[in-house]
Amino acid sequence: MKIALVHKRLDLTGGTERDLLRTAEGLRDLGHEVHLFCSEYGVSPPEGMFAHRVPVAPLGRTARLWSFAFIAPRIIARHRCCLTISFGRLLSQDILRSGGGSHREFLHKLAQEGGTWRRLWQRVSLYHWSLLALEKRQFQARHYKRILAVSEEVKRELSATYAIPEQKIAVIYNGVDSKRFHPALRQLVRERTRKQSGIPANAPTVLFVGNGFRRKGLDRLLKAWTLPQMKDTYLLVVGDDAQRSRYRVLAERHAKGKIVFVDRRDNVESYYAAADVVALPAVQEAFGNVVLEALASGLSVVVSHTVGASEILAGSLTEGIVAHPEDSEELAAKLLAMLDRSRNAECSAEARRLGEEYSWENYFRKLDAFIKEVVEEGDGAFEYPQLILQNRGSVSIRVPRAIASESTYNMMADPDRLFESDGCQMIKDQQKIKVGRIKVEIQGEVRTLYLKRYNAFSWRYRFGSLFQASGAVRSLNGAAILAESGIRTAPPLAAIESRSWGTLNSSFFLSQEIENAKTADAYWREELLSLRGREGMERRTRFLRGMGDLVRSLHKQAVYHNDLKDANILVRLDLAGGAEQFYLLDLEGIRRHRKLNRRRRIKNLVQLNRTLGKYLRPADKIRFLESYLGAAFSNRAHKRDWVGRVLKQSKRLDRLRHLKVSSVAIGGRAAHES
Repeated sequence: MKIALVHKRLDLTGGTERDLLRTAEGLRDLGHEVHLFCSEYGVSPPEGMFAHRVPVAPLGRTARLWSFAFIAPRIIARHRCCLTISFGRLLSQDILRSGGGSHREFLHKLAQEGGTWRRLWQRVSLYHWSLLALEKRQFQARHYKRILAVSEEVKRELSATYAIPEQKIAVIYNGVDSKRFHPALRQLVRERTRKQSGIPANAPTVLFVGNGFRRKGLDRLLKAWTLPQMKDTYLLVVGDDAQRSRYRVLAERHAKGKIVFVDRRDNVESYYAAADVVALPAVQEAFGNVVLEALASGLSVVVSHTVGASEILAGSLTEGIVAHPEDSEELAAKLLAMLDRSRNAECSAEARRLGEEYSWENYFRKLDAFIKEVVEEGDGAFEYPQLILQNRGSVSIRVPRAIASESTYNMMADPDRLFESDGCQMIKDQQKIKVGRIKVEIQGEVRTLYLKRYNAFSWRYRFGSLFQASGAVRSLNGAAILAESGIRTAPPLAAIESRSWGTLNSSFFLSQEIENAKTADAYWREELLSLRGREGMERRTRFLRGMGDLVRSLHKQAVYHNDLKDANILVRLDLAGGAEQFYLLDLEGIRRHRKLNRRRRIKNLVQLNRTLGKYLRPADKIRFLESYLGAAFSNRAHKRDWVGRVLKQSKRLDRLRHLKVSSVAIGGRAAHES
């Protein structure tokens, strides 16, 4: 399989960079054709794979970040890889590997630990704002097929921060080189390494490995070393940090001679051999490869409960998990307890056995199975998981790969011509939008399409388009959100934007017609109301329960439709199964939230009550509500509360509408009389 691996840099200095290199080697060894796409190569690419350099803007890290995110997908598209795996910020990928979790949560945790100045810097930093903007876009539904998280903690974090469905996130823990990190090294290099570091042969020693000292929790360790119970214990720090000199000064002040700093080393395994326990009381750590390296070396670990790798600890090794790592007393107690356990040979054997379970060989078996699963899914729940972007002057055209061709681009380059064709049936023509129904031939197949034009009706709207997506692109996002949530919608066929100097002139969204479908109100009136007897009762009940299930599924997945009226729900009868199928329209107003509050849920129910509800009896509305509330319907107080809120809000809006209509009528009469 031809696989693209993408990250800004290939190197051995950072955790993500090392993971990229190891993944490339592992997939190559499994027989895949591996293509690397990086802007920088700090080391030579391994043999047997293809390396491509992505050009970026040489104007600082923020410019490099944005240019890489936009340019890399276009270069990758030229090479027609079967699958793209991104290790960083990229606008389009098949598998998004999240090795660091959410940057938003990362900043939040560091701000709590870093104080006022840290929070102020994060607020004004253009780089952090850019990272957050890219991350938000990256985690939108249509920009990935699946997400690969390195821990359950990352999965929970992403799901909560960006309301990503849990089924879209797979967890595969990292691997470790169990031959390189081995307890046998103690006999070979322990004494020499300690001597070089100035640590007595038998002194209890805690090892800290990592770059970015504050995030990894070195501040917490230094505070623990101010306590009298730690006076005989050594701390060996291996790694680098921009504030390294400041940390050396603090170490000398807190525990002179007991804290030893060593620069970043290629032979880091020798320092594991010299240590008794490894500590990682991190503020934020999505996984923590040092935990696996310690276990493979036969060492116990002391880690924060939020460190992703803490999830793999089992048996007596779980005693090293710290609930409150900011508490120096608790942290010191854990360190001393695990140092005491390190004298037991069985504890070392237990750590080694666990480390062997997470070998790179086992990791790549799981990764290979996951890759094949993603490829076999094809489009999966998405209607069109990957769009091809074609620019024609000031017009940008996004179409599914399946219909991308020169003839398609030529037809889409000027959508207004489709409105002017003889066969176009005009559905709506207003200041903001224009909708038409038309039949066109695409790659030899005649299709019935709905064409929706979003007009740039004011300068205020045009100015706002500099900072937000067009109606057509928002509709694509909405379609992908629904599709990945298992909710039907009309298959989108194109999104077209026309811009001048970045401002929007107009945008167009094309979707395929759902055959034999009617709007929810028309289906109720024309297909169900006339039915009599038991069959009519059963059909209407089934329809109402289906509607209730639709809205409940929508809200359960924190998806909100800002105009959920009957005309935006299509219904058709599935002749094979005998049940109604529901499709949502008007997709530009669909959003996924972290958590859908009651106000939005009530608003959607009110929208349905004021439209479809006009044709329903009170008993019919109760059947719908029973399906929507599920088990909560049996709680009479809860049911009464929902009914009361929906009716109260419906009456208020009806009253406002009546006043508005009356004022317009009075104004028109006065103008006529004058």
